[in-house]
Amino acid sequence: MRISQKNGNSQRPESAECTPSHRPQEANSRLRLLKSSRILKRQRFKEIGSARNRYFGKILTIDFCPSARAKLGITVVRQFGCAVIRNRFKRLVREAFRLNLSCLEPLEMVVMPKKGVSNYSLEQITQDLMGLQHDAQSRPKASR
Repeated sequence: MRISQKNGNSQRPESAECTPSHRPQEANSRLRLLKSSRILKRQRFKEIGSARNRYFGKILTIDFCPSARAKLGITVVRQFGCAVIRNRFKRLVREAFRLNLSCLEPLEMVVMPKKGVSNYSLEQITQDLMGLQHDAQSRPKASR
C-alpha cells in the first residue's frame, strides 16, 4: 500500500519542528563542569600522582597538589565494574565537585575509588571531598 506524500507524516504532530536543542543553552552551561575545572592531560595526572600528597577517605583515594584554582581528574580502573557502573561513579564525583566548587580549596585533585567499594552515593562522595579539604587545611603550608 502506498501512502501519499501529503499524509506520509500524519502520525507526527503538526507543531513538532526540528530544533537543535530542547534545553536553553544558558541553563545547560550552568549545570556542567567547565573544561577549565578539569584535568585533561595524561602528563598532569602523572605529575599529581607523583607529588605524593594523598588523602584516603571512606570510599575515595585522592591525589592532590596545590594550584591556582580547584581542578578535578577522575581515574576508574576496569576492575571497578562494567562501563555503566564506572560512568555512574564518574558522574557522581563530577556532580559532588561541581556542587561544592565554591567551598573547595584551590587544589588539583585526581579521584579514584577504593578497591572493593560497591555501595556509594553522592553524599558519601561529598563527605570524602570535604574531608580532603579539612586534611589539606590542617597540613603545614611548607609541606604542600
